[in-house]
Amino acid sequence: TTADEVGKFAEKTGKVEIDEPGRKIIACNNISVFGFDEKQKIREHKSQYILIHPPNEAKQLVTSSGRKVKVTHSHSVFTAKDGQVVETKVSNLKKGDYIALPRRITVEENTTPINLIYSLIKNCDEKTLKQLYVRAESEKINEIFARIGKDQLKQHIIEKKFKNVWSDVVANWKHWKTIPLSLIKDTNPAIEDLLPELKIGIKGGKISYNAIISKDENLGIIIGSLLSEGCLETVKRNNKIEQRVSICNKKKEYLNNFTQAFAKTFEPSSKQLLAREDGTYNINVGYELLSIILCHGLGIKLVKSWDKEIPSILLDAPRPCISYFLKSFREGDGSRGSRYEIRYHTTSQNLV
Repeated sequence: TTADEVGKFAEKTGKVEIDEPGRKIIACNNISVFGFDEKQKIREHKSQYILIHPPNEAKQLVTSSGRKVKVTHSHSVFTAKDGQVVETKVSNLKKGDYIALPRRITVEENTTPINLIYSLIKNCDEKTLKQLYVRAESEKINEIFARIGKDQLKQHIIEKKFKNVWSDVVANWKHWKTIPLSLIKDTNPAIEDLLPELKIGIKGGKISYNAIISKDENLGIIIGSLLSEGCLETVKRNNKIEQRVSICNKKKEYLNNFTQAFAKTFEPSSKQLLAREDGTYNINVGYELLSIILCHGLGIKLVKSWDKEIPSILLDAPRPCISYFLKSFREGDGSRGSRYEIRYHTTSQNLV
């Protein structure tokens, strides 16, 4: 991630210890950074402080393998000198010098389920967020309203300039068993204990999806299948233009494995295989709401094949999730060579 993102996160979640011209020091222990340990192995370390200072002149380093990183002139890197690894500043490097890169980085598994409500609030623009709602049984809806409190409810509704009085607006939400995601964002109630009972819906839509997603083998199958064989289409539905998520493959077994995993994670799912003229089968998986959840909630961007990339949620996912991702992606966009090599095929350098 970029230093700018780290700084903004620290300012939002940490405690400012020093704030003076030219530097700000923030106590922030909920960020992990990679660095050497006492055995010169690279592993995660919890940060203690984040130092924010005015930006310095930056330089981009490009290695012979094509890796790139942009750092300041005073940034430290490691190079080779007389057979030894030594520290040097970026400003001292010249073309042809060696720099040390990690052969392996051990990432601690993060088994925490994905909170779609948090992810959507964080990543959606205002226009998209206005379409989304939290849905639940009346008891849970009333509990969330109670945690928000009368004053915050009234203030939010007045600021959003609803036509009706605030109490009528709340009564209408209770009747339809929905809460706008924008209200959750503005009032930030503590609802972690209620997440298993909550679903995400969209304005005018009947389908809703679970608010928390487990990082298990089913999610691995879903991501691998969608990245290899999934696509996003623009279609006309219910007299309006929408995004449709679909997946296509010539093997029925492959598509059936996908629909089974999808149903366990995002139920309900279309399981109807539609035969195409080219001998393949297609499944229409979902529409506007699903495309928003995949893109903004999970980071799965169904773009052109040459622009696809690995969603960040996979980088620290448990091993079964990653294993099934690799398996389903290879079954969609892979092969075995003459000597039984395992091959992956993609036109995306970012995905590689």
